[in-house]
Amino acid sequence: VRLIDKYVPNEEVSAWFRAADLVVLPYLSATQSGVIPIAYNCNRPVLATRTGGLPDVVLDGLTGYLVEPGDENALAKCIKGFFTSESNPDMTAGIEKMCKQLSWSGYVSEMTEFIKNQKVDMN
Repeated sequence: VRLIDKYVPNEEVSAWFRAADLVVLPYLSATQSGVIPIAYNCNRPVLATRTGGLPDVVLDGLTGYLVEPGDENALAKCIKGFFTSESNPDMTAGIEKMCKQLSWSGYVSEMTEFIKNQKVDMN
């Protein structure tokens, strides 16, 4: 574990994410996290807590892992399992799919589809 307690310029962010094997986000509460798309763009799985909208973008077993907020034992067990298990799944395909979904073009596609499916009463 290495703690970088300083501002990291945009030009250095991907190098730090690529140096990590797993991005761990032990939030007690959150709505969303801008860290997750960065991790995915660097093809890194995310271990996060089941809080706010995080389970919408961290798909347990496909793009990362989820544990309950405040459950330090589950967090530690998941981290240990990630580094010691011989059967960790390759999450590349899931991460790539989620990257597309979280991209601007993915957002536009979803919004366009949503609008097409709306029934508008003009009366």
